Amino acid sequence: MGILKFTLHKSADEDYYFRLRNIGDEIMLTSRNYSSFRNCINEIRCLKEYRDFKLEEEPQFAACQHRFALRSSNGRAIAMSQNYISRTRMSQDVKVVTEAMREADIEDCSTTVRFFRKVNTKI
Repeated sequence: MGILKFTLHKSADEDYYFRLRNIGDEIMLTSRNYSSFRNCINEIRCLKEYRDFKLEEEPQFAACQHRFALRSSNGRAIAMSQNYISRTRMSQDVKVVTEAMREADIEDCSTTVRFFRKVNTKI
């Protein structure tokens, strides 16, 4: 078992996307949407096999927030990280992603049925 795993999900709009999670199940990256399950899986396969990507810091409006983007070699955005308060922590995660993505497991969560219940709140 690797220290990273890809989890595949299905959006409410019937699109597919993946998340890259660390061993603590924290979300490190969330991908863009894909029109089909096959396209989503193919993107993961290419990331793992060919490693033809760049990780770069994205500019933020708030001075105390940092995040990084996973981009293809032609500059197309594939996935974005969550916001970080610490640039040091972000740099550590970039290093983990770079070194461990190839061995990451893949878990299909796209068929998970999500139930939403109505919540009553008092104001």
